[in-house]
Amino acid sequence: PCSKTDSAFVSKVIWHKASAKWIMLMSRKLSGNHRGTSFYSSKDLLNWKWESDFSGFQVSSDLVEFNASSRSNGKIWALFNNKGSYLPGNFDGKNFTKISNICRNNYGRNFYAPQIVRNMPADDGRIIQIAGIHERQFEGQMSVPTVLSMKEKGAGYKLIQHPAKELVNLYDKDYEWKNKNIIPGINQNPMRRLNGKCFHFIADLDIKTSNNFGIVVRHNKKVQGTEILFNIKQKELSMPGVTVPLKPKGDEISFELLIDHTSIELFTNEGEVVVSRRFSPAEGANSYVLFTNGGEIKIEKMLVYSINSVWDKK
Repeated sequence: PCSKTDSAFVSKVIWHKASAKWIMLMSRKLSGNHRGTSFYSSKDLLNWKWESDFSGFQVSSDLVEFNASSRSNGKIWALFNNKGSYLPGNFDGKNFTKISNICRNNYGRNFYAPQIVRNMPADDGRIIQIAGIHERQFEGQMSVPTVLSMKEKGAGYKLIQHPAKELVNLYDKDYEWKNKNIIPGINQNPMRRLNGKCFHFIADLDIKTSNNFGIVVRHNKKVQGTEILFNIKQKELSMPGVTVPLKPKGDEISFELLIDHTSIELFTNEGEVVVSRRFSPAEGANSYVLFTNGGEIKIEKMLVYSINSVWDKK
């Protein structure tokens, strides 16, 4: 499919059931010196036939078929790139045609080269994705596995993501808060009893009169931790190096937050907005602070689970 002088590399090979062929995605320079993706097909994984080129979407890392009940054929495809974006469209085994503009899969600057877990059991049916989380070069750190689905939104389609349910197998201690009002003030932190490095937060909050609220993770008295801020007035979510548009669902904000030794992964707005990023907490900084400014918030329900290492022996 390419020569020694061709600036190209294979990013994915998938099985296309409808055409009963293998499909290869090859990232390369196309005409006009633009990078894009070439699609090849094969029946035996040895002999490959060029089918088409798709320009304007660099370094495609995967091509995935989703259920879409509102469409006549009940299906929609998404082409993913290595920087946390995707492009909804149609794929017939030869040509990919987009049906909307490029969308964000993950807003974190450290999210890299997402891949789908193939060959899931037939009775499972989930589409599970995992990606690298790295700074300047890949160091082996991976994201939490997430379950993907696609839903119709407005004139387009939106990717929905949630942590895989198998995460519960790593749960240790659990903490719970319900129907608790939080007002501004340094002594109002309900998370004073949390102490540790790895947690899974599942929260439903009423924003009430707050201008902004947030969580400071991996904090202590000597070192300020990393702040995750929900700015209600500006309709933004931010953490160091990342600012994302975020519109509350009515008067509530729900989120899942996963804190690992050196990573933060946040899922909010029912899985529509996801941010994964690296961070470097100080040694011994294992406290957490929930705060509000300008008004009160109410914890409708918040569950927090401490997480064991997958390598720990039982």
